[in-house]
Amino acid sequence: MNEGANPPPAADGEKLPDITAKVYDLTIIGRSRSQKVYMAKNNVRQAPNPGRIILLKQELRNIMAFRVLKAYPNTQQFAIKRVRVYPGYPNLNPGVTFRAIEKIADYFPPPPTEQDKRDLRELEGNLEDPTAALEELPSNTDDENQAPAPPDPGLSQREAQVLDETEDQDPDDLVIVEEPVITDFNFHSLTLQFGQFRNYNVNAISSTYGGGGLRYGYSFAHMIFLNKSRLHDSFTLEGGIALYRIINYDDDDETNDTYTLVPVIGTLRYNILFGESYGFFVYGGMLKNTVVSQVSGVEEDVIQLGSTLPAFGVGGMMQVGPNWELRVDLGLDFIGAGLVLRF
Repeated sequence: MNEGANPPPAADGEKLPDITAKVYDLTIIGRSRSQKVYMAKNNVRQAPNPGRIILLKQELRNIMAFRVLKAYPNTQQFAIKRVRVYPGYPNLNPGVTFRAIEKIADYFPPPPTEQDKRDLRELEGNLEDPTAALEELPSNTDDENQAPAPPDPGLSQREAQVLDETEDQDPDDLVIVEEPVITDFNFHSLTLQFGQFRNYNVNAISSTYGGGGLRYGYSFAHMIFLNKSRLHDSFTLEGGIALYRIINYDDDDETNDTYTLVPVIGTLRYNILFGESYGFFVYGGMLKNTVVSQVSGVEEDVIQLGSTLPAFGVGGMMQVGPNWELRVDLGLDFIGAGLVLRF
């Protein structure tokens, strides 16, 4: 769109505010540990003014909305603070370029919070021109000093509405998300678990044996039945391998037989997640036990221990840190707890 272009009229007689905007490419070059403040770089001569609202898009999808927090003259770099996220994009990776729609409006930005200041100090350590962090913004911040934006057919009705609604947000509520949000946004997970694995004892009665293992999960579907803000569901395919040992399996002190087993587990898990803090799940699948070594064992016991069992149960998860969760499983195949890393 050309700078100063107005959005097209709203459908069905709905009137949206007249909004002028610029469009350019924006590249993410850094992210704070809090994942709320980013360092960005654009293709125009001067960075946007603090307080400006920017909507990032990729093709036709809204990615994230920001408010400009601080500009660094002579570097084309500026710090932006997240104010709205959209499903599937809770954080952005450095090096990725998006289409940016910047709302042109006079706005006095809220003062940076203490967390904002910590994030800025963290990101400013990687500026291309470190001295830029010490410079103040130029006193003349008129829009005509900025490079012209590339041509574009115009803002869509939804883009204009998003920019206007985000501009009107109260500064204290900038990180409140009104759109449905995927909180289980990391599609991969590794789980280290310890507990009781199920198998058969020498009398062919179901029993449990202590051990530990590792599972890998891939969340391939989100927001299937639940898509409300701070509440959504997902499906995860999970596979795992574990290790445990049974000593004196025959309860004969003279035999003292020992078996080392490796169970292989494959399950499909359905998760219901409440924000980023906690959730619960149900799962179903199969567990195959395999005897990998034995001492003083007998063939009949090896066959019995190499059982195939149904894997079915419930569990819960609770966040204990960024990308880290505690997990508890209560199932027919396994009862135990573990630590989950999401990535």
